[in-house]
Amino acid sequence: MTRKPRDAAESLAAAAAAPRRLLLLDFDGTLCPLRRRPELAHLTAAQRALLRALNQGRGRVAVVSGRSVEDLHKRVATRGLVYVGSFGLQSSGPDWRWAHPRAHAARPALRAFAGRLRLMFSDVPGALIEFKGSGICVHRRGVPPAHDARFERRLRRARAVAPAGLRWRRGPLSWEVAPDVAWDKGRAALALWRRFDRPFLLAIGDDRPDEPMLRAARARGAALRVGAGRSAARVRLKNPAAVWRFLRTLAERGRDELNDQTLRAQKSGL
Repeated sequence: MTRKPRDAAESLAAAAAAPRRLLLLDFDGTLCPLRRRPELAHLTAAQRALLRALNQGRGRVAVVSGRSVEDLHKRVATRGLVYVGSFGLQSSGPDWRWAHPRAHAARPALRAFAGRLRLMFSDVPGALIEFKGSGICVHRRGVPPAHDARFERRLRRARAVAPAGLRWRRGPLSWEVAPDVAWDKGRAALALWRRFDRPFLLAIGDDRPDEPMLRAARARGAALRVGAGRSAARVRLKNPAAVWRFLRTLAERGRDELNDQTLRAQKSGL
């Protein structure tokens, strides 16, 4: 068994040399800094071009997020990628779409509950209720500290009256509400790994929901954690800017490796 990468340099080398690779990239906190208003997050034209470059030839790129697939399409705005939304409950590729059956069945009830939540939190300044198709996000990022107690009271009431069969998951500045099914980013990562015929897997994430994905990637390639916090990943990147430097270097190394392979093939045919 080959030794697993121990740092960013070894992760780069292993991914660049792999015959085929699949990159699994979280969005908020990984590709984009966390925003007080989630709708302001987006990629630059240069960043989109880099993702397109990494998605060519022997490489594939999947953006794996808690956002909905539709929102990811809008924020990333890069054709040809795989988009995995709602923590793995929905996904789409260039010619396919998938949703977890139970999550799909729960969509009408979730939409109705999102409407109730908007009414319940309507007197909390800065609170935002986002319906994401296969789930709901209760954002508190914009809530002033003076209204934290009111937010907590509304949250306790919301959890008490929520429909059965939902799971509440706490994020850094939000609560995610989704069907309580045995599915997460890790299972979604393995499904993609099998779909693409078991390539080298490289995952980058920054938060607790990313950990199942990072564990899956560590066993099948390399896993990188952005920022601090306990993690299954052995490699750390400081912030989203460091993520983009890593990806840019990977694209450059990949081109060099491909050119070397082409030259070797040409020489062997002489």
